[in-house]
Amino acid sequence: MRLNQRLAILLAGGAIVLLVLLAVSVPRLMTPNASVNALETVTVRRGTLEATVSATGAISPRREAQLAFSATGALTQLDVKPGDRVRAGQLLAALDTRELELQLAQAEANLAAAQARLDQLKNPSPADVAAAQASVTSAEAALAQLRAPTPNDITIAKSDLDKAAAALARAQSDYDRTGGSSNPFIATLPQALALQQASLDYQKAQALYNAKIHPNDSQIKQAQAAVEQARAQLARLVNPSPNDLKSAQANVEQARAARDLAQARLDNARLRAPFDGVVTRVDFDLGSFVTAGRVVLAVADTSELRVKLNIDETDIAQIREGQPVSITLDAYPDVVIQAQVSDVASTATMVQGVVNYVVTVSLNGGDAPVKIGMTADANIVVARKENVLLVSNRAVRAVGNQRFVRVPADNGQTKEIEVKLGLANDQETEVLEGLSEGQVVVTSVVAQNPIVGFGQTR
Repeated sequence: MRLNQRLAILLAGGAIVLLVLLAVSVPRLMTPNASVNALETVTVRRGTLEATVSATGAISPRREAQLAFSATGALTQLDVKPGDRVRAGQLLAALDTRELELQLAQAEANLAAAQARLDQLKNPSPADVAAAQASVTSAEAALAQLRAPTPNDITIAKSDLDKAAAALARAQSDYDRTGGSSNPFIATLPQALALQQASLDYQKAQALYNAKIHPNDSQIKQAQAAVEQARAQLARLVNPSPNDLKSAQANVEQARAARDLAQARLDNARLRAPFDGVVTRVDFDLGSFVTAGRVVLAVADTSELRVKLNIDETDIAQIREGQPVSITLDAYPDVVIQAQVSDVASTATMVQGVVNYVVTVSLNGGDAPVKIGMTADANIVVARKENVLLVSNRAVRAVGNQRFVRVPADNGQTKEIEVKLGLANDQETEVLEGLSEGQVVVTSVVAQNPIVGFGQTR
């Protein structure tokens, strides 16, 4: 029993010693060898350096118009669909215009009538002048004849009076033969009517004869008034008054305004292309009821495609009109489209609290089927140098205002040298002093950590 206890104690102690040895030796076996390093390097080369300012925007047309009716009604004409090319002034869609066309025709007729009256007032026709002159002559002759009738006029008037007296006598005789007023049916007989008409004719002939022999003041004044009226009418024709001209001109202007209003109402019921372009959208079907102000379709001028970029105020001083731009599209990542800056905004805009300036870039064209709305990544070339020494930006280390690069040393280590740099972009920097073409510079040092296993020596 005692022997077994001793054996158990020895085995437990051996196990404890073995665990201690393993705890000490395994970490030592796993320690990395820091003395083994790998250098990542690049070669100083000579080439062209372009400094760029990058931004992202969307392809947009030169101009775009969303067209809406200013009137309300049923869409009775729709001649285009998305993708159709249209010419400036081309009729694209229309509402029911029948009533508006009739209103325009009436307004045009009123204008024509008012213009004709004005033209006639300014330039009376020879026939109208001759008729007015004849009226004056006739009225003057009637007045002269009334004041001093000729023997022939008196003879004629006396003859007419005698004829009227004889006709009255015959009518009276015929009336008396029927029994006269004692006949209860006399009112229905033609002899009564004939007697009444003969009496009126006699009174008229008597008045004319008396007027020839002894005209009264009323007749003279009436004849004089007729002369004055005829003369005034002739004067208005030959020399219209300023007030008459102004009134006629006002009528013309009023009629023209009514015509223009009718034309505007008709135009408001029609949509025409404001410029040459492509229909980009159509929001209604033929026969739909359209309310005023609701966009029906849109037209885009694709003669020039553009990209509007928001450029930070820290970069805007480098950008000028005419600078070249390289554009890539998400839809065609392998295609580079050339463009140029066409406009730099003079006033800033705020985008999420950041001051930006809108820069417009115009595309020069290309084979890629560019579509409106595509996302475009633009690189504006703000500076360019050719045949200069270039070093990777990853190799440059900044210490204050100084710049350093590391180069391999003869002892297998690296050494740091100061360099003078110039123009830079997001990948490379121009080397002015400190390096030469073909020289190798270190971009990073990668430590190699091999694990020493059991049976390996260090």
